[in-house]
Amino acid sequence: MENVKHSVLIIDDEEHVLKAIQRLLRRDGYTIHLAENGKAGLDILAAEEIAVIVCDQRMPGMSGSEVLAEAYRLHPDTVRITLTGYTDLNAAQASINEGRVNHFLLKPWDDEHLRSVIRDGVRAYELILENRRLEALTQKQQAELKAWNEKLEQQVKHRTEQLCKQNEFLTKLRQRLEQSLRDTVEVMVGMLEANNPNIAIHSKRVAELARVIGERLSLPEEELNDLEFAARLHDIGRVAKVHSKKRAPGAAPPKREGLLRHSDSGYAILSHVTGFEAVANAVRHQYEYYDGSGHPEGLENDDIPLAARIIAVTDVYDTAVYSSTYPTRATRGAGRKALLSGHGKRFDPMLVDILLHYIHEEGEGHCADSEVELSPAHLRRGMRLSRPLCKSDEVLLLASGTVLTNEQIEHVRAAANIDPLLNGVFVVCIDETEEAAAPPQPAAPAMPQPAAPAMPQPGDPVMPQAPVPGAPPRPATPAVAGPPVQPLAPAPPDAAPPVTPAPAAPVSPPQVGAAMASRKVAKLRVLVVDDVEMLCNALRRELRSAGFDSAATTNGYEALKLARAEHFDLVISDVQMPAMPGKELIRRLGEAIPDLPCIVLTGNAKIDELRELMKAPNVVGALVKPWDKERLITTITAGIEKRPRPAPATA
Repeated sequence: MENVKHSVLIIDDEEHVLKAIQRLLRRDGYTIHLAENGKAGLDILAAEEIAVIVCDQRMPGMSGSEVLAEAYRLHPDTVRITLTGYTDLNAAQASINEGRVNHFLLKPWDDEHLRSVIRDGVRAYELILENRRLEALTQKQQAELKAWNEKLEQQVKHRTEQLCKQNEFLTKLRQRLEQSLRDTVEVMVGMLEANNPNIAIHSKRVAELARVIGERLSLPEEELNDLEFAARLHDIGRVAKVHSKKRAPGAAPPKREGLLRHSDSGYAILSHVTGFEAVANAVRHQYEYYDGSGHPEGLENDDIPLAARIIAVTDVYDTAVYSSTYPTRATRGAGRKALLSGHGKRFDPMLVDILLHYIHEEGEGHCADSEVELSPAHLRRGMRLSRPLCKSDEVLLLASGTVLTNEQIEHVRAAANIDPLLNGVFVVCIDETEEAAAPPQPAAPAMPQPAAPAMPQPGDPVMPQAPVPGAPPRPATPAVAGPPVQPLAPAPPDAAPPVTPAPAAPVSPPQVGAAMASRKVAKLRVLVVDDVEMLCNALRRELRSAGFDSAATTNGYEALKLARAEHFDLVISDVQMPAMPGKELIRRLGEAIPDLPCIVLTGNAKIDELRELMKAPNVVGALVKPWDKERLITTITAGIEKRPRPAPATA
């Protein structure tokens, strides 16, 4: 705007006034227009863009106020100044009210003041023009922005529709891929079932238990699916025909060759399926032992894939429950013993505790609807069919749920001689205790074997694992039942009294705890720490009935004081407590009394937090709420036995 040359209109009926003002303003760079009367001035205003009008008040024809009033009507933005030689109040009022003048000046004027007023008027006019320009620009930009917004909305709408279609397509594609993987699993399971239906049934039960553990670990759905697939297919290697390496005629096969061939064959089959990398890896490492003495790589602890650790626990449990010796009986006691025998050695102790807790919650429910395939020759009176029995021409012989009689069994055996489809009959397994399934047999002391045990089969009884040559010695598993086993060498005088198992007799779980309590533990003291007083009292009742002495507190700080002031053989501490968390209490106990063993008690701690706690040197075990009494006493006894007791004081 600085380079624009603005125009100034001077209207006066005296020529010398016009010339004087013209000379005064010439040096300011304005375009000067002169008019001797109001009509001439309005004509110039109509033809030119005028920034400032300086008009005399008293003129013949039209007065200054009339001229400025008309000028305001024609060009309201032009700055109007009245210049008069009379101090007439009425004239001033008319100029202000009618002409809406911006300034009212008197003759004779001061040159600098007049120049300043005109300069200010030009600047005011420039501001008016700039405001109008900016307003017009704003309106234009708003119109353009509105058009762009409408265009953008259309583009966003179109793009959103495209993305929705792509998402729908990807969702369908993902569902197809998932279904394809499930179909692949079903095909492989079909192969497994065609080869050995009992292995397929065993794998299904293992998968159900594995998913239960995975859900209790809060695994994501994708990992749960991989875990379930791996469990369903963990025995797929049994149907593969793998050629072993050449060896000299008559030479014995390599140790654990069957086991390695089984897991490696399964890995070889599954590793070729895209998306089954984690599944194949779990199948390959299912025989890794938690203490590092397993195969094929000797992995230990958390280095073993989680899915492989879960499968190891559920596989051995199911194999022990559904023993091949009594195929139609589900002996849950054998499964519990198999888990406890490998607790912390072969199996991840946290996973064992989770499975035992689930079994305790479900009772007989987790064994419901189990089945096994038997040949007609092994059918017995009273067995109940779990599936319809049909001939090859689909003629129904016996309906599902039929309780077999001797006559029906003979009929099935006769039909099987001429119909190959009747070679396998599916019957329901009966859930009962191990003692009801078979009379107790004296247990012989476990002796080291030169070779590793044979590969376990689904339904085979679980036997103690012999040590692998070259591996570090594994601690003996405490027996739950059986005749007393004498120590191989005299115990040192300061050692804890030997643990003597109860006589072998059919007992219920509460009686098992009582039998274990008959061991020489009457003088052992246990400190119970839990912020819930009711749980403290319940634990103390359990300990009292087992022959332990105990004290309890609901505060971690108080527990620390008690442990320093009194003698305790073991501490049971809850994980989550308000005053002092169990983790902090265990850490402080480890610093103050390093040889005092601690057991972690939890009901809802996360698995990672629990694993971190178990790494503490003074933590010897873990219990899950609600606890099983047998498991409680076993864990406490094993924890106390890990620390040598001080020698008794002499008089």
